[in-house]
Amino acid sequence: MRLKVVLNPRRVRIFTEGSHGGYAALAAGREMVRRREFPACLVAGAESMMCARTLLRLYEQRRLLTEDNSDGIIPGEAAACVLLSSHKQGLAVIRGMGFAKEPSSLANDVPLRADGLTAAARAALQEARLALHDIDFRFSDAAGESFYFKEQALLVSRVLGERKEEFPLWLCAEALGDTGVAAGLCGMAWAIAGWGRRYAPGPRAIGLAGNEQGGRAAVIIEAME
Repeated sequence: MRLKVVLNPRRVRIFTEGSHGGYAALAAGREMVRRREFPACLVAGAESMMCARTLLRLYEQRRLLTEDNSDGIIPGEAAACVLLSSHKQGLAVIRGMGFAKEPSSLANDVPLRADGLTAAARAALQEARLALHDIDFRFSDAAGESFYFKEQALLVSRVLGERKEEFPLWLCAEALGDTGVAAGLCGMAWAIAGWGRRYAPGPRAIGLAGNEQGGRAAVIIEAME
């Protein structure tokens, strides 16, 4: 699983951290644009889960959605790109980002409390100077396993300070399957498309992503007026 941040033809950084790496790459590119090292940065990610080695690993771990396992994923493939620029004539703006580590995983017996995702979301909200109830909808790389949906529910119960009538959760996996490293960026592209075509529920969104090693990331984006 690899994701590239293209800074110029002679400078490329490669991130190998799954969907979490998509946002790590986004943060690295944003920082370089902020420091005016480059006028723009292209963050690109692509992955296919449709290879024999990956499918065999997931099958042996009982992580595939099959007739005898309803708590699994559907493998998919996708690619996505996000262009970062210091110019104010864009489609959306990054308001905040946050990163943390989740001690619980599918491979251990540590109780899931969503500490990592909660910390990442709070860091992003703090940078954006917003509360979770100020956000209109969420998008996530969750792809079917109950562990990750429980994590989403715990995040809302722990961080949401005011009641919301609706707080939609957009899942690219519903259409694309599990797309690994590309999932976080696909969610961003979907949110931006929703604003452009006027079907998104509001101008602010929070994206949430993680990987099997416990990395958790959050990004808050807002539509440009």
